Amino acid sequence: MDAAALIRPAFRRLFPDPVNDMLSRAQGHAIAGAYESAVLALMPNSATFTGGRMGDGSVIAQVVLDADAAAHSREARWLAMAWLAALLRATAVLLEPNVRERSAK
Repeated sequence: MDAAALIRPAFRRLFPDPVNDMLSRAQGHAIAGAYESAVLALMPNSATFTGGRMGDGSVIAQVVLDADAAAHSREARWLAMAWLAALLRATAVLLEPNVRERSAK
């Protein structure tokens, strides 16, 4: 199963109008090997995101979808993977608020 098939149902529920365009652009970038651009194409227009590299070479990222749905990723090797992990975690929190409580334990 490809990544688009995994996230399409969640994105369709959260962002019904632009979801096909978002996924189509992301897939085009990924096929071309532009992975950072692919992940950025998946970011909703209202999202706030940051990313950076630590002194040891690991990468961190944070994605905020709204006031109650934010997530971060640590120790990734590539910025695209850190952003994608944070985006998926924030999406999970937005869909299921109890995810935040379970992951905090």
